[in-house]
Amino acid sequence: MNNQITVRWIMPDETYESRIADIWSFVRGLNEINNVSYKGISYHIQKVGLVLEQHPWVAIIMEP
Repeated sequence: MNNQITVRWIMPDETYESRIADIWSFVRGLNEINNVSYKGISYHIQKVGLVLEQHPWVAIIMEP
């Protein structure tokens, strides 16, 4: 049984995908931060949402 969930980091020009085992701790940690750096660019987290499909995933929408 796979207990990991997909996280999609959605940026204006790119989407990065990762797998997280403890999603609830991860989401709680997101409440502590406002910005994430990716490839040398700082992004502000605009929205976090759970997408309920056959294989649920978390969307993190970010803007520079």
